Amino acid sequence: HGEGNIQRTVMDLFGAGSETTSSVLTFAFNYLTRYPDMQEKIQAEIDTVLGSRMPLIEDRPHMPYTDAFIHEVLRHSCIIYTTPHATTEEVQFHGHTLPAGTSVYANVSWIMNDPEYWHNPEQFNPERFIDESGQFRKDERCIPFLVGKRYCLGQQLAQHELFLFLTGLLQGLSFSTPLQDPSMVNIQPVVGFMHSCPNYNVIIQKRTCGGNLLDTF
Repeated sequence: HGEGNIQRTVMDLFGAGSETTSSVLTFAFNYLTRYPDMQEKIQAEIDTVLGSRMPLIEDRPHMPYTDAFIHEVLRHSCIIYTTPHATTEEVQFHGHTLPAGTSVYANVSWIMNDPEYWHNPEQFNPERFIDESGQFRKDERCIPFLVGKRYCLGQQLAQHELFLFLTGLLQGLSFSTPLQDPSMVNIQPVVGFMHSCPNYNVIIQKRTCGGNLLDTF
């Protein structure tokens, strides 16, 4: 019985982490084609910190803009805008009585887009996660994996994978849009039970450490 629980937990961990990573990376490259200047900033950090070696988890604290970009992707796309929970006992909330066993859905999308807290939340802006000294600044309202005892088990795996995959791909490749102008790229999430990325086409070019573009495919 105990071994079965461990197996199911591990499957949940890898399933949640892997699915989140692939979905968020799809959004990330959509944003990169829309904002090529942000792509250049990330690649400048990669060239400075990594050079030609492979990225490591330990590099993340030394790449604040890359970390800020990832967090803004998570905030703006908000791929999972709510997750069902249930009360374990009767709860009084804002004048309402919620009996034990009541399904509760937290509006995560609103928390990460509340205009009373976020400045121009509809805009994609990684700088909101950068402090005055140029370092990454965590924000308690950015909760794509939820909070508390029931936060997503795949959070750490997903965050590590996002950093390693994004930096590894941008180290050797550049992404651009075939559209006439990057401003034409649609970055608005498709609303559903899970937000999905709008369809887009991308031009991928090989690059060197110094940023020179090579083959296109």
